[in-house]
This record gives sequence, C-alpha cells and structure tokens, in this order.
Amino acid sequence: MKSRRGFTLIEILVVVGLIMFLAAFVIVAAVRFGNNSRVNATKALLQRLGMGINKYYGEYRVYPSAPVDADVLAKKTNIYYYLTPHDDTSKTPTVQSPVCAEFKSGEVRLFGSDYWVVDPWGNKIVYYAQSRMQAEVGNYRMKSYGPNGIPDDADDISLSKVNY
Repeated sequence: MKSRRGFTLIEILVVVGLIMFLAAFVIVAAVRFGNNSRVNATKALLQRLGMGINKYYGEYRVYPSAPVDADVLAKKTNIYYYLTPHDDTSKTPTVQSPVCAEFKSGEVRLFGSDYWVVDPWGNKIVYYAQSRMQAEVGNYRMKSYGPNGIPDDADDISLSKVNY
C-alpha cells in the first residue's frame, strides 16, 4: 500500500472554515473597539471645550451666549468663534483676543463659510447657549450627534453645565 502525502480536500476546507470563523470574531471586536474609542475621543473633546468655555469665562467674566436676540433661549451656536481669536467681520484669526482652546488637526472643519468644531465622525459639535441676559448664570450644553449624525437619538453624546 502506498503512503499518502498531503491533506485531503475536506481537511483543508475544515481548517479554512475555522480560520474564517476566528477572523469574523476578530473583525467584529475590532469594529466595536474602534467605535468605543471614537465615543471616548468625543467625550474628551467635549470636556476640553468645557475647559475652554471656563477659560472664556475667566477672561470675560461671562459665558458665551446666543449672539442675537436676548430673548432667544437654547439657540444652537458655533462654539469655535468663542474659543479662538478672530475678527468678527472677516472671521480671520487675530492676536488681540485670547486663545481659550487649541484644536488638533481634524477637529475643525469648514462648513459653508464657517469653521466648526467636529467630532471624530465629522459631525458638527453644537453649543446650546443661553440668552445674553442669562449668560452670567452659565447654563450651557454641548452636543455631538454621535456615529449616525441624527439629532436627539440614543447615541448622542453631550456635556452640560447647569447652575441653579
């Protein structure tokens, strides 16, 4: 009787199937880990923005507020222009106003004619400001719309400061 060398087709298919099964688990774990790291990065960014808002308060003795009517409450506002030095008319950086927050590459993106702070998914981070009349109280909320970018659903990530 001849001795057989090598593997049969069934043995090879079983080994390939096991490798694919294990690879599927690794891929699912890697995707889940990547999403969790983006959520943690967004929370850290919101906390850094909160520290920038506190620095803004330390400089001007008032929290950023809605830029228009004093009666407007909870207006969505672009926090970027409060935390970086700029000229209101040309929106170009200046050296006169203090830097309240520094941004890493990829954290600021141009939308239309305005620069916005963005989360790791590329969605705008919105700042809900109080009216000018209540700015000294310091109630504010910042929000990222999370991975899907849909406002006010379960995956939103927010940071609030409320004084009573």
